[in-house]
Amino acid sequence: MAKKAILLSPLFLTQQKIQEIKDEIQHINTTLLPEIRTRLATAYEDGDMPENNPWITASIDLQNTMARRNELRRLLLRAKIYSPHKEHDKIHIGSKITIQIEGSKPAEVTLVSSEEALPEEGKISVDSPIGQALLNGKIGQDIFADTPAGTVRITILK
Repeated sequence: MAKKAILLSPLFLTQQKIQEIKDEIQHINTTLLPEIRTRLATAYEDGDMPENNPWITASIDLQNTMARRNELRRLLLRAKIYSPHKEHDKIHIGSKITIQIEGSKPAEVTLVSSEEALPEEGKISVDSPIGQALLNGKIGQDIFADTPAGTVRITILK
């Protein structure tokens, strides 16, 4: 029976985010895992495993750290560095723009992937309702976004 390939949708990230992921994997491999393995060895030498709290804690830390490393590796498998389209007048992932949501002050935002989104820093996910509405928009355009709070009008200022 032939194996079926699992298709993973690409995850568009900035080069900086990809490097951050690689750095975190490196830190896990060179610092965290050796530290946890040392803690496990020390706890093992102390014996009495069922009641050995350091052993239990280190085992849980190992599981969580390995799970995080695997999650980061899966992200890298899907990661694609975003290359802007030739249409420079359209808003795309990576665009830094100034918008004004009706009833609010103008705000500078950057469209990013969901992995990089930090709304408090002005990094808006292209998967969010506002991000989807902004995608492919143009400067000077009024667009509408259906958000959980209702439909909002957004003006793309620059």
